[in-house]
Amino acid sequence: MVEVRFLQSSEVLGELKGNLRDAKSFKLAVAFLKKTGYDEIRRDLVRLLEDGYPVELVIGISSYGITDWEVLRYLLDLKDKYGNLRVKYYNNEGFHPKLFVFGLPQRTKIVLGSSNLTGGGVKNNVEANVLLQGENSEEVIADIIEFFKNIFRVAENLKPDVVKKYRVISRSLRRSTRQSDKESRIRKTPLIPMPDVGVKVRIPRTPVSSLALQSRAFWKVAPGEKASKWPLWEKEIEIDKKGVMWGIIAIGWSEIEMAKLPFDSPPQVERIVTRELRRADYDSAPWYVADQARLFCKEIKKGDIAVAYSKRRIYGIAQVANEPYHVDVKDWKNETYANRRRVKWLALPHKIPDERFMRVLATNDTVHRITDSETIEMIKEELKRPSFV
Repeated sequence: MVEVRFLQSSEVLGELKGNLRDAKSFKLAVAFLKKTGYDEIRRDLVRLLEDGYPVELVIGISSYGITDWEVLRYLLDLKDKYGNLRVKYYNNEGFHPKLFVFGLPQRTKIVLGSSNLTGGGVKNNVEANVLLQGENSEEVIADIIEFFKNIFRVAENLKPDVVKKYRVISRSLRRSTRQSDKESRIRKTPLIPMPDVGVKVRIPRTPVSSLALQSRAFWKVAPGEKASKWPLWEKEIEIDKKGVMWGIIAIGWSEIEMAKLPFDSPPQVERIVTRELRRADYDSAPWYVADQARLFCKEIKKGDIAVAYSKRRIYGIAQVANEPYHVDVKDWKNETYANRRRVKWLALPHKIPDERFMRVLATNDTVHRITDSETIEMIKEELKRPSFV
């Protein structure tokens, strides 16, 4: 059963700080973020990141200029330091949530109401908030988490150039002058309508006709053992102005620059792979890695369909967008998924398929061509469903 308690204005900050100290994950969506509010939770937030727990933030920025650009810069610095931090922005005056979600070992706690993460919102103002706590399976908890996923998906990744432009806007507004420099404007995030309770937001996608799929090969590409790399793939998803979701598929062994392997000479490929595996102290069989590299880099063609399957679950279905295979990586040593292909995500079902399909998809290979006609038809049917992400 979900427990609900009204929070007096004086209780909000204590709840935020106390729950952050206990949390194993943290999600935040606020219209306004100011240094006066951020400083109150900064230490607990950094501690959470240092402990390796996931943190997802969606911050509102708009022509109001209320959010402090300095805090956005601080968050970018933290993001560079901690890979478990994801920061997105929502540039629309209609973006107005105040939502704090704390994942605890056995329960989820949620603070929501009128408080932004500002000094006024958590300390000085007269605010009205409630604290909810319960298991994720509880309907209201699940609906709120789904709501956050929806806006997180639509929001855009915070990048240095966005902060730079927003800084110009903020400084101009602070001087009470109108911002007229078009080069400093930030593309507005579309304000999609929020759905009824329990229904996901529909983001339009570019359809793929059945005729177009007939000539394509279908592949399973596993996002790591037990889907360990799916968060990295998901982190790369960006939605363009037309609602198309662009992203990547990838395979491991990042110490090997697979794009440069001489695939026309299999013996030479195996020699290079053997040398690099020994250097990196991998225990993978060289012939297997060489074969996986060949499939991923050479056999998968532009337009082919890739199914992200791992841990008994289909995470996404994508169409490969680039050929020949090429990745421009500046720092190979620190790139955790350098061997990748650009894709257009067609569906993100996050679902467990029927048992008969799992037997086909659950091969031990990272990359595996799907030839079973029933499984291919199942994938095609999945692509006909409404695109909920």
